[in-house]
Amino acid sequence: MDSKFYFLVIICLTVGLVGGYLIASTPLKNQVLAYELKIQSQDVELNAKDAQLQAQDAQLQAQDALLQAKDAQIQAQAEMIQVKDALLKAQDALIQGQEDLIQQLKAIIATLEEP
Repeated sequence: MDSKFYFLVIICLTVGLVGGYLIASTPLKNQVLAYELKIQSQDVELNAKDAQLQAQDAQLQAQDALLQAKDAQIQAQAEMIQVKDALLKAQDALIQGQEDLIQQLKAIIATLEEP
């Protein structure tokens, strides 16, 4: 009879341990699934933020290209202003040269008119 009792106790302990393990492992499985879902949602958020950053980077590159184009346009205008300034100086020099020639011609005419 003692052997039946020990056998029954061993069966009860085994069933208790197996049942306790199954009961204890169920919340762990649920926690693992919850963490996996959380990781997946964080991956989705990271992918969305990465896409947003890429869009912002593309926008910044477009704005940088626009600024470079405007800078090139401003440099071209500055060069044109320098060319126009040089042309005006050359024109002023030509006018001054013509005025000097006119003065010389007036002096020659005045000397020729003298008796």
